[in-house]
Amino acid sequence: MIKERKVLVTGSSDGIGRSITVSLLNSGAKVIGLARDHSKFNPETKNYIKYKTDFSNEEILLNTIAKIIKNHKDLDCLVSNAGFGKFGTLETF
Repeated sequence: MIKERKVLVTGSSDGIGRSITVSLLNSGAKVIGLARDHSKFNPETKNYIKYKTDFSNEEILLNTIAKIIKNHKDLDCLVSNAGFGKFGTLETF
């Protein structure tokens, strides 16, 4: 079902996003990957199209999204996975 579909995955270079991206690629999907640092994960396949962006910088993010919308009008799915982790004791949150 996912084969040949085009999926946008945020946070695609590490953690859960990377695992999701690998699974999608193994299933035959084309993945548009958004990440700050693609050096952590850069598969050698034409089915992975990478975009560098930083979700903490609104201007860069909006420009990147505009490029993606312009270049990939046939997106089928979004996996909104990018996140920020802050770790510590419960009392500090």
